[in-house]
Amino acid sequence: MRATRSLELTSASVKARTRRLRVVVETLPSATFKDALGELCPDLEQTSRDVLGVLAEPTSVPKRNVLVMHGDEPVLATTLRARHGAWEVATATCVPTLPIPHRPGMLRTTLSVLGADVLVPEYFGDTHDFPSDEVEPFDVFVADLTDGSLEGYWRSTGLLADARRTARKTESLHITVDKAEALTWMIDTWETNWKDDPADETGAADDLRTVWPELVRGGAVRVIALADDDGRHVAAASFGVHDGSAIALVTIRDHAWPLKGGSLGTRIAVETITFAREAGLARFDLGGYHDYKRRIAPPDGVRVTLRVGPAVVPHPLGRRVRGLLRPAVRPLRSFARGAASLTEARAS
Repeated sequence: MRATRSLELTSASVKARTRRLRVVVETLPSATFKDALGELCPDLEQTSRDVLGVLAEPTSVPKRNVLVMHGDEPVLATTLRARHGAWEVATATCVPTLPIPHRPGMLRTTLSVLGADVLVPEYFGDTHDFPSDEVEPFDVFVADLTDGSLEGYWRSTGLLADARRTARKTESLHITVDKAEALTWMIDTWETNWKDDPADETGAADDLRTVWPELVRGGAVRVIALADDDGRHVAAASFGVHDGSAIALVTIRDHAWPLKGGSLGTRIAVETITFAREAGLARFDLGGYHDYKRRIAPPDGVRVTLRVGPAVVPHPLGRRVRGLLRPAVRPLRSFARGAASLTEARAS
């Protein structure tokens, strides 16, 4: 395993050197890194740039700020967060529609020279530069909120009857919208309920706590919750607003809340989608990967997960080439050690 990893790191270094790329890896974002975020995403509004800057700050989960330079020009600037022995873009789960700051046409090249396994769980961009073995397509389930067909679809899947039955059994619960205490409860409960899940998604929880309050205040993230008369929350769902559509984010419920013959998950889904429709949004994008979403919305389109790793160097490399590339290997090895330490921390 160690020999293979060494070969992969050398491969990444070969790619970087032959393409005249320089990789800088930081735990704290430098001024150069922050400037590169703005330079590579000139069309992003200031709020989105601020989010990228906040995500670059350390949390309880290991992060790396990665800057790839071509000469004096930045061609990639992104923050990666440790996840399940790999590194995911820090926008994952938090603000998945934000672009990865890069020079057009350079994303695949720059990710592949990092010497690490990089994960983009939901990629909204163009994939034509990526080989097929790095692209994992999945169906997304989308509700059209404009054509009046939603209730008919819910009737056909049995969701409408379930929703009405649940509404009768939970009539004591009231709806809250964008409440700070609901946001806190949702993130804390999500982290607790899913912290031992093999997908290791809850490493984003600290970033949600840092980034989402401001996004909720600005209307870029909406939080719909169900609470009892004592103000105790029992279910919540969140979505981001992007190009006139709702993009589902985190949904959670209290499994201990007593309910027979109904589903809190169904009610919060219906309440959230109804709210989005009344807010004038055109589509509710539930994402994919979980087939239960088919009851709520039909499949409509495909999105992808990107998994980009360092390729193994063709044999033979030769000692002279490895010697030339030794200066570029050091930061990449440091990068890889972060992934190794994450694996050790998860195992302990």
